[in-house]
Amino acid sequence: MQPYGEVNGEIVCNDCIERYTSTCDRCGETIWTDDSYGDEYTTLCRHCYENHYTRCSCCDALVHEDDAYHLDGYDYCSECYHDEVDKNRSIHDYGYKPEPIFCGDSSRYFGVELEIYGAGKDSDNAVDLLIHLI
Repeated sequence: MQPYGEVNGEIVCNDCIERYTSTCDRCGETIWTDDSYGDEYTTLCRHCYENHYTRCSCCDALVHEDDAYHLDGYDYCSECYHDEVDKNRSIHDYGYKPEPIFCGDSSRYFGVELEIYGAGKDSDNAVDLLIHLI
């Protein structure tokens, strides 16, 4: 066994290679552990990260480009993407809970939930109603 190896063009002893380097899970290149672009589960060299991965704009999770969702110029993991889509819809599922907007200085607040039957499945009608309510 050779007492030395090469990492990024630098000659390094095998002890340092064992302690301070990792192998890119995608291409197999040996990289300095501190230079990994992955996460706690995936080790990535810079090239593989920049060409095959992205990070979720919401939760910063590492996402392979094939699994990323794109919305309004941002990349999302599956869970955050569906949360963003749900926030932007005019008709929500039964269990949807919006972020409250409080007005005034009271210690007690009241809200209104509008349920519409008949036209409630048509997004265009819902948008028209929302515009007239605001």
